[in-house]
Amino acid sequence: DTMHQTIRRALLSAPLLLLLCLGFWHHSEPRARAADPSIRPGKQEINAEIDDGLGLAITTVRQEVINTSGEACEASYELPIPDDAALLRFQVLAPALRPGEHAAARDRVEAMGRNLYRATIHRVPGHGRGLLELTYAEALARRGRRRKYVYPLLAAGDAVASRMSARIRIAARGVPEQVTCATHPMALRRPAPHVALLTYESRQPP
Repeated sequence: DTMHQTIRRALLSAPLLLLLCLGFWHHSEPRARAADPSIRPGKQEINAEIDDGLGLAITTVRQEVINTSGEACEASYELPIPDDAALLRFQVLAPALRPGEHAAARDRVEAMGRNLYRATIHRVPGHGRGLLELTYAEALARRGRRRKYVYPLLAAGDAVASRMSARIRIAARGVPEQVTCATHPMALRRPAPHVALLTYESRQPP
């Protein structure tokens, strides 16, 4: 609570300028992994809720993995989550649970080193898909009169998501003076005086 009060006072001391970056990540590349090379990453969906009053950003990543073989196999996907972020939730949305199968027995998430987590689905059906979802919270970075939010992306490689969508919603105490993404062309809407909404959609690898 004390930390949140300090963040609130700091944020209210100047108008809001928010700089968004979908940054290219070179340190530890996120990648799809499996014993079967027929596993490949599908669409990635990013949803970020940014609360300027609290100085917090909550990001949900939904990642699809596709099994092009005829046999069921395990698949993992590695995501560069900041060390100072708090992992809030991890769940597998597909495939559906089989009769008698427990949700906790079909997946896992684990830290793999600095700024890196690995999410695993133990069973992706043949000619089917898996869908995992991971949510984390982090403090919103302050750069003078700016707030900066970064979501890291793969720069290149076979494991890049096949397509991508992003939705960034900003709720501020004051009216945001400027909202921009420094790396990608994003559509901007202002559904309310203190709210800004940015969206991005690509049918190609980001």
